[in-house]
Parts: sequence; C-alpha cells; structure tokens
Amino acid sequence: MVLSQSTDQGKTWTIVTSSDQEGSTIPGGAESFTFTDANTGWIVTNTPAEGKVGAYKSIDGGKSWFDLNLPVPGELKSSNIKAVLPYFLNKDICVMMTTQTDESAESSKGLFYVSMDGGVEWSPIFNQREGTVKSLHWSRDENNNYSFFMGKGKWEFTGSQWLRNSK
Repeated sequence: MVLSQSTDQGKTWTIVTSSDQEGSTIPGGAESFTFTDANTGWIVTNTPAEGKVGAYKSIDGGKSWFDLNLPVPGELKSSNIKAVLPYFLNKDICVMMTTQTDESAESSKGLFYVSMDGGVEWSPIFNQREGTVKSLHWSRDENNNYSFFMGKGKWEFTGSQWLRNSK
C-alpha cells in the first residue's frame, strides 16, 4: 500500500508512506480512507479478523498509523466486523458504523461507536434500538437503518451511506 499526497491539484505527487518502507505502520487491506484535516487521517480495513474492528488513525499527515483497538462486545468476539469510516456530525461528535460479515444472529443487534471528542476516545453502542449520549440521540428502525439527532440536525445511515436531513 502506498499513500501519496498532492498539493497542486494532482499535477505532482509525493509518497507520504509505503508498506514497502522499513518500519511502516500503514495497515494492509485498506478498504477506504479519509483525512479530516492536514494531519488527521482515518483508514478502515477489510481484513477478516474475528472480534476485531480494523480502524486506524494518523495524526501526522499519514506518515504513521495506529490501531484504534476498539472494544468489541463479548457476543461478537467470533464475528468478522467491518467498519465504515467515521462520520463527523460536527468537529467533535463522530460515529463509526459497523457490520458483521458473518450471518450470525448477533449481526442484527447492531454495533457502532461514538466519539464525543473528535475521534480520540470511542464508546461502543451495542444492541440498542435507541439511546442518547450527551447531545446525540439515535434510533434504529425495523430494517436496521439508523437515525441520529442532534439539535435541529438529523442524519441517517442506511447500511452503506450517510444522508443528512435538516429540520
């Protein structure tokens, strides 16, 4: 895996890091990535590992990466869990949705993570049809689609994409 950067709208590119470099910490199996600013980046991987969420963060522009080591509920320790990139509702509050890639009964219970501090600390939310953390409220419908509410804002996660609705 190679991560490159352009500062001239794609005319020239510079390698930031490569898995070929000695000591590289960029994870293999990257499914998607994003940067929320010049220094802070996120990668989610699609590498099967039971009871593990493949989610990584960089705080130095992508030069180095660390595993978020998100806690997994005991009922999902034998599941393959796939994360979706964090979605920021504002600069502090973000949500990372997951799906379980096996067809176990637990997969219908739902697991996602909430951060109230811009993605530094994460709390797992498991098997809750609705709930509230500080100013964030959520509910899950019978089709396992989630709605998140904060103030006058409403966001929906339909299993693969985020939709923003303003009230």
